[in-house]
Amino acid sequence: MASRTRAPGICLFAATVLATAAGPSAAQDVTVATDLETYPVGAVVEVSVHNAGPGNAEFNSSPFIAIECLDTYECLFGCVGLPVMTTLPADSTHVQYWDTGQIPDTPGRYRVTAHILDLDPPFDPPPSAEYTLVDPSPAQAKSWSGVKSLYR
Repeated sequence: MASRTRAPGICLFAATVLATAAGPSAAQDVTVATDLETYPVGAVVEVSVHNAGPGNAEFNSSPFIAIECLDTYECLFGCVGLPVMTTLPADSTHVQYWDTGQIPDTPGRYRVTAHILDLDPPFDPPPSAEYTLVDPSPAQAKSWSGVKSLYR
């Protein structure tokens, strides 16, 4: 009976290929931020989505952000987007504005989430930012945002 031996070079080559395929890849650095943490009802929220790279960020919805009330789990914007691929190049920022007085939002906590296409490794949880909406104080009621909210 002939004995079979393995060549050590072949096992080493196979282990190297498997380790290379399973090795870590460069993670996409996408962040979501708002210009403030607290807004009075009727104010405009500025949402910035920044892609720090290393490559383009792909989003699988248009609009590619969603705004949800954390107190009621009601989705206000971007919940059912169009199935359109949107690209945000590396080292660029997309800014979008949300008017909380257009259809008056209720006071509470809100989350803005980016619909980024799953990458390797996937975002878990997806990039998001939170803000709080409060009733305007008497001093804020005399501001333009307070006046606008009276006529909505």
